[in-house]
Amino acid sequence: MKTPVIEVEGFECRGCGGNIVERAAHNVVVRCAKCGSEEIDDVLIETALPWVWEICGGCNGNGKHDHPAFGNGITADEWNGPDWDDDSRQTYRSGGYDVSCGECDGTGKVMVVDEDACDPDLLDAYRDDREAAAECDAESRMERMMGA
Repeated sequence: MKTPVIEVEGFECRGCGGNIVERAAHNVVVRCAKCGSEEIDDVLIETALPWVWEICGGCNGNGKHDHPAFGNGITADEWNGPDWDDDSRQTYRSGGYDVSCGECDGTGKVMVVDEDACDPDLLDAYRDDREAAAECDAESRMERMMGA
């Protein structure tokens, strides 16, 4: 599983490549804390966010769920029809057709951002990033529905 991260605007030293800078009042970069250089560039810095484990909502912590082929259930006619013998029914009841959960890779748990321990500015940036990603995904789904 991948630790939750966010790319945030930051500063990188041209002299040593470090991302550690000393700032004066009002977020003005003064110099690199590693080498003292005053040549600083604005960059995107990938920052790990504090996280906690949470039970996966895709499988309710079981690590697996019904096969998508059974997503709409099985009708009585199908259940009692020629395609389902006693062994097939028993396999279905015992979870033999279940598939590993893709959200948690079968572990039953997922990493989520620990909002209580997260820096408020990073949490805002993370929420904005998730919102933008959801909007992009929704737009892509609509384009596919329209045949794009």
